[in-house]
Amino acid sequence: MLPLKRLLDRSVTAQAILVFLLGLGITALIRRDEHPAMWVLHSALYTGIAVTFLAVQGHRAARAVGTDAGGLAELNRKIRHHEVPQDPRSTTRPCRARREGERPATR
Repeated sequence: MLPLKRLLDRSVTAQAILVFLLGLGITALIRRDEHPAMWVLHSALYTGIAVTFLAVQGHRAARAVGTDAGGLAELNRKIRHHEVPQDPRSTTRPCRARREGERPATR
């Protein structure tokens, strides 16, 4: 179970597949009278909405912390296990694109 959790923490694709399959099953249960192609279309729509939401939230959280998605997943894991990093710069991977494109703030 632990490898599945880590995969879902780090991979938006794995999250999308899980949301699609769950959406397909729920849609099939709720709308039994519709054609199965409609079930797939509804599931694809639900997946698109969910993945967009998850990607935006993950991007915001990663920017707030100053790391990428992998570093954010690692920090979340440490927080869940009640571990406090001594030096945040040593435990997170800085987002190079953000640092290179970032300009110093002027007051």
